[in-house]
Amino acid sequence: MTPLELQIQTLPDNPGVYQYYDKDNKILYVGKAKSLNKRVTSYFRKQNDVPIRTQKLVEQIVDIEWIEVGSDLEALLLETNLIKEYLPKYNVL
Repeated sequence: MTPLELQIQTLPDNPGVYQYYDKDNKILYVGKAKSLNKRVTSYFRKQNDVPIRTQKLVEQIVDIEWIEVGSDLEALLLETNLIKEYLPKYNVL
């Protein structure tokens, strides 16, 4: 099992913000979730109708970090601030 697969298995079922990193440790994408576990694992399931943009994103992910928060509103505010701070390639402003 790869380190990325191990990270995905340890995701909590709590609200929070997740950050995907590439091989150069640059943030590719910041997202929020009501359930970090459900949201992040959805990116890595084999699906035929996944947009090419998402497929390209997933191919570049080598590391995931997440921050648990107390509510969906906190997740939304944190996501917004992180996107403004880091301007990730795959986030549309």
